[in-house]
Amino acid sequence: MAWRSIMRYFQFHQMICPHKITRVALDMDGVIANFCKAARAAMGDPYPKEPFQIPDGWLDNNDKNLWVYCKGHNFWKNIKPFPWHKKLIKVVDDNCDDWRFITKPSNDVGSYSGKYEWIKEHTKGGIDKLWMVNGSKAYACTGPHHLLIDDNTKNCEEWRAAGGAAYQWSEISANWPEKEVQKRLDEIEELLQN
Repeated sequence: MAWRSIMRYFQFHQMICPHKITRVALDMDGVIANFCKAARAAMGDPYPKEPFQIPDGWLDNNDKNLWVYCKGHNFWKNIKPFPWHKKLIKVVDDNCDDWRFITKPSNDVGSYSGKYEWIKEHTKGGIDKLWMVNGSKAYACTGPHHLLIDDNTKNCEEWRAAGGAAYQWSEISANWPEKEVQKRLDEIEELLQN
């Protein structure tokens, strides 16, 4: 039994992060900020209790396009944080000296100011740690010791392709069991301590 645990631990670390992590980029929307709940409310869609992916139709160029509804300073500023946002930030901050929030604002000017205000309101000293990137987040990757924590599969794949490590924090409902959240927090803490 102990042998299996050791092998699973080794495989987990080799798959996610074969190098010692010295830098972390922590995504906002979908990881610490409940973007999908805000988007669904703006679009008049009910927020599910179970995990979900953004429906393909949300990105179509029609009247149900996500970006038609998700715009303006107040939309971005008023996104609710996930209940675990402070715990996740603490795990990262306690285990890595060099870390930043990373976010890719939409084409809406209000996205920039709203995200800035969100960080200012929901984090202590977070403004000094805010990266807003245009284009691929992978441009911020500095190598194999740099970990991205992000909900988006494409962002994680691009980060890995740029030589970094990525932990995909698949978006989960705000009602998700604490056990699942704690499992993820423990995995990230292990990655940062090894």
